[in-house]
Amino acid sequence: MIQALLEDQKTLPESKRLLHGEPKEFCLIERWKGFERALPPLTRILRLWYAWGDQ
Repeated sequence: MIQALLEDQKTLPESKRLLHGEPKEFCLIERWKGFERALPPLTRILRLWYAWGDQ
């Protein structure tokens, strides 16, 4: 997911890019019920979203 976002940013002129760096320098953060944590690199995002349900 992060790599896809960074690749998309590369199509923009450098002056308009918001993200810079390599995928390994980023992480996804889960925020749920006031709690935040960095997700491990191999987290299955779709499974996590289903676990959240309608919350």
